[in-house]
Amino acid sequence: MGILRADRITGLGGANAIKGSTKFSDNRMLEVHPAGAESNEDFRLSNGSFTIEFWAYIADTSNSSFVGLFENNPARRSWMFEARADQALRFEWWTDGSSGTALTASTGSFSRDRWHHFAVVRNGTALNIYVDGTSVANATTSDTLYENTIEPLTIGGIFQSGALTQDITGFISNLRIIRGEAFYTANFTPPTHELTTTSNTVLLTCQSSGNVLQEATGKTIVARTSAAN
Repeated sequence: MGILRADRITGLGGANAIKGSTKFSDNRMLEVHPAGAESNEDFRLSNGSFTIEFWAYIADTSNSSFVGLFENNPARRSWMFEARADQALRFEWWTDGSSGTALTASTGSFSRDRWHHFAVVRNGTALNIYVDGTSVANATTSDTLYENTIEPLTIGGIFQSGALTQDITGFISNLRIIRGEAFYTANFTPPTHELTTTSNTVLLTCQSSGNVLQEATGKTIVARTSAAN
């Protein structure tokens, strides 16, 4: 399918410290479907704490989406974490599917063509974006995120009106989503080994050097180039 290349992250504790990474290119992305059901409930972050973290290597010079629960038309936007063209980072969320609020880190918050550890963490009402363990943007919010009950979670791009947009050129490794728990509550030293599941982990993927469909919590991963295939 042309989406995965075996890859080892260097500078993070040795060549075997991270199991592998998923390569995103050729206008492809991943969808996540719960096993045995179409419900995306695990990814509706509501008004609770959560942790989204991963390593990424981004080559894009345009806006690109890491991960999100999102559809633009009809307006069922819930949340999205993206890299901006100016090398800023933005976590955006919606309370009614169409009215959005964003937490945006400053221009140059990350470097292209190198590995970074990224995280978005909500701890009660405190929201932070971290790069390599350091908070680069923070806000306070008591918002309840819109409950999109239809679209699957997407990785490496988003669909807007059925068309793939903001697709990533680069790599994502060890994408973990923890629902109901702020795994990091202050600046931290990023892990130097592959991530594992916790009691509240609802997604752990992009870990295998040989299997793009690998996922540790029983979800089904599907590679997509359009909404129809």
